[in-house]
Formats: sequence, structure tokens, C-alpha cells
Amino acid sequence: MTSNGSKRWTTMLSWIGMALQGGCCCTLPDLDTQTLAPPTAVATPPCTTPSTRDQPQWCVGDQWRYEDGTHLRVTAVEQDRATFASIDKPGQWVQRRGLLREASYLGDTERRMVYRSGNPLEAMAGLLAGKPGRAIAFEQEYQAGVQMVRQKIQLSYDAEETVTVPAGVFQTQVLTWLTESLTSDWKGLERWWYAPSIGHYVRLEHKYGHGPAGSRVLLTYCTHKPEGCPYPELRQTALPEKPASGKPPH
Repeated sequence: MTSNGSKRWTTMLSWIGMALQGGCCCTLPDLDTQTLAPPTAVATPPCTTPSTRDQPQWCVGDQWRYEDGTHLRVTAVEQDRATFASIDKPGQWVQRRGLLREASYLGDTERRMVYRSGNPLEAMAGLLAGKPGRAIAFEQEYQAGVQMVRQKIQLSYDAEETVTVPAGVFQTQVLTWLTESLTSDWKGLERWWYAPSIGHYVRLEHKYGHGPAGSRVLLTYCTHKPEGCPYPELRQTALPEKPASGKPPH
């Protein structure tokens, strides 16, 4: 990483720490862990409700394709919960409730999050509906093989920006996610340029552990189009088959 890049990440980390000292750390009722399992059937609600700043609205078939090859497709929706399949990595998936990750199967590890410090959904909705300059924090844990992993999540709403990417021009909320392990020295950082109008980020910068920094930008997308996608490269993409393990796609 260049010296400028290193300074940028250091500055972001310092800013988040200062923001959280004066920010909002919310404790809410425990999340019912029984609701974390990915849906077993595809629900198809009408694709008529637009996303809002505090609540994305996804439809089965919504897709986003990024410059680094990442290609995501919504394969199931149940109220405010959606399952995203990785078209570019068959068999892998993430389930989100709002912007909060509840469960995933990435690499060869299945994770189901438990929030011991309270349910952050309401706090996150309040953060996104408000003005920039605030932050929330919460803790999560999950089982990775025989190891229990505990993490602290710090989410800050940094700014509002108009961003131009290959997919178009978008009004975005700049969100920084800082994840710090409570059981090791691992840290992860993601910065989203999140566009409420399409329910996903249009630009992402990330750094995980001691690995190199990376980024991705949105090339094409298809949302709220029950009649089909206007982009050939999206319309012709086939959903990967369900893995032999029985795990849902993402």
C-alpha cells in the first residue's frame, strides 16, 4: 500500500474512534436466533415498494455486478430479510436483514450471527434516517468450526456524496464499518458508498486483517424489474444450482 493509502486508512480509523466517543452505542432486545436460518423457499412479494434511506426493499431477481467480478443476485425475500447468492462463486451466500448480516456461507465456513449486546437493527435504521456524523456500536459472535469468534462492530455514517460509477450517477450515504475481533488481533474495514435508490453500495473500499486494501465499483444492476433485466449480461446469467451439502445458494 502507498504511504498516502496508509495515511488514509489511519485517518479513517482515528476518525471512527473519535466519532464513537461522542456517538451512539445502543442496547436493544436480544435478536431471536431462531430467525437467522436462510429461507428455504423463495418468496416473491410485489416489486412495487421503493427502498428508503433506513430500509432497503429487495425483490427476487435483483442483481448487482461489479468491476472486480463480484456478481450478486437476490434469491429469496421474507419481509425485511433477503438472501444474496454469489453468481461468481456458486454455493456461497449472505443473508441480510436490512443492511445487517445475519448469516452467511463464505469460503467453506457457515456463520450464523448472535448479537449479545442487543439487536442493532433499530439503531441502524435510526442512524441511516438521520444526518451524517453519528455512529453506533454493537457486538456479535458466531461459531467458526470449533472456534467461537466474538467481534465488535462500529458503524459510522460519515457523509452524503454524489458518486459517478460505470453504472451511473447516484446519491449515496458514506458508511464505514470497522470490525475488531475480541478473540484475536484481526481487524477489518469496509467503506460503502451506499445508494438507497438501488438497495446496495455502488462503490466499496475494504481491508481485511493484514491483507492488501481493495475496492470495487458497480458496472451494471437490475432492481425492481419483475418483467426482466434490461442488461443482457444480467438477463442471461443462470442461478447456480444448490450445493450438494443442501446449503442455500449465495
